[in-house]
Amino acid sequence: MVEVTPGAREGYIWSPGHWETRGVHQAWVAGRWTQDDYQQQLMVYTNANGTTTYATGPLVLRDSQGNVIPTQPDAYPVDSARK
Repeated sequence: MVEVTPGAREGYIWSPGHWETRGVHQAWVAGRWTQDDYQQQLMVYTNANGTTTYATGPLVLRDSQGNVIPTQPDAYPVDSARK
């Protein structure tokens, strides 16, 4: 299939056409415009209890005991695993 990519459209993202496997058959799915809501989705988290939390700052990862998990690359030196 040949599909011409259209010009940019403010507030939308172009999702190009592609083949999908449906059961044992391949089906062509035509390209389409999707509304760009990346910033809104990035800021919204749904918690296990069903409440919604909005990001207000940097994400802090914690393990099951509540200890902070460092995310900076320098926290894990290249040779640290060789012991």
